[in-house]
Amino acid sequence: MITAHVDGVDQGPGAFFNLGQLNVGDLVQVERSDRSTLTYRVIARESFNKKSAPLDEVFARSGPHRLTLVTCGGPFDPQTLVYTDNIIVTAVAEESQP
Repeated sequence: MITAHVDGVDQGPGAFFNLGQLNVGDLVQVERSDRSTLTYRVIARESFNKKSAPLDEVFARSGPHRLTLVTCGGPFDPQTLVYTDNIIVTAVAEESQP
């Protein structure tokens, strides 16, 4: 799992600013510390209210290997300075990888 900001009051666009634009079938590449790259294919992009996000599923370590990307989304509340939702993208490794 990788989590990152969509944006910030002081920073502007964050690392996951465009996460909500990923579609099923898109490829996501992750560079590892040894400079090798893992490639994943998006199988789902969902938006959940933060109060009802299925966190048990998102944080589950069971089942097949997958990459889960999480950021904020939905309406922005200027009084609390938070987004109401989470965008969750799930991707699976391409077959040709170890």
